[in-house]
Amino acid sequence: MSYATLLMNVFGVNYAPCGKIANVITVDVEVPGCLPTPTALLAGILAAVSRC
Repeated sequence: MSYATLLMNVFGVNYAPCGKIANVITVDVEVPGCLPTPTALLAGILAAVSRC
């Protein structure tokens, strides 16, 4: 689910959406943007790989 969708409350209060995936599982790298730019995606991938 995109950040913009959550911001605009398209789905409203419901049992299904949990918000950010970080509320459910551990997240090592977060890539900002909706849709993220290719540069931001590459920076996120490099950050994730450098943490290994």
